[in-house]
Amino acid sequence: MQGELPYNPAVPDPLPDAPPPPPPPPDGAYAAAYAAPAYAAPAYAGPAYAAPAQPEILSEGESDIMDKIDAQNREDAREESVPGALLGGLAAAALCILLAGGIAALTHYWHTAFSVCIGFGVACAVKRFGRGNDIRFGFIGAFCALVACVGGYHLAWAFVLAAAEDMSFLDYVASVDNWGTWMTDRLRPFDWLFYVVATYCGYKYSYDAVADKY
Repeated sequence: MQGELPYNPAVPDPLPDAPPPPPPPPDGAYAAAYAAPAYAAPAYAGPAYAAPAQPEILSEGESDIMDKIDAQNREDAREESVPGALLGGLAAAALCILLAGGIAALTHYWHTAFSVCIGFGVACAVKRFGRGNDIRFGFIGAFCALVACVGGYHLAWAFVLAAAEDMSFLDYVASVDNWGTWMTDRLRPFDWLFYVVATYCGYKYSYDAVADKY
């Protein structure tokens, strides 16, 4: 056909509808695309590790107080005496029985507050001769105080009843058949309250707690 270029099979026909070729990738894109994925370590599912507790550090003042308490404990341990506390408490209990019982027998009067005074007096004796700083001496003081209160109260009753029956004290004591029943019959409910208070005084004031000194 006139006016048309001759056909050249070496030159392909253009495709007007084909999309343009993609632009070349920037430098390093291929390396980033083929890089190995980052390795993430799996989470540890076991128990959490707990760091060992650090020892408590005392201040200088607290350390001095602890040293003083330890030194006082060692000194008191050398001086304390359980037999001394027991003998001193029983001796004080016997003295209180005779003194309080004798006064009550002469005056024909026994005030329940006498029990508290007896408990305090026995506790002082246990503390003086025992020189203890633990509850062993408190139990000794409580026991001796209770014995002193009950003994002094009933001794006063024996003197009073012997005089009421016009008998000597020894004859009246010999005439009692059952001392358990005799003692129970003389106790009033209100007396038990003061016995408890006296026993507590005997326990509380029979020894020194070392920590109370600082």
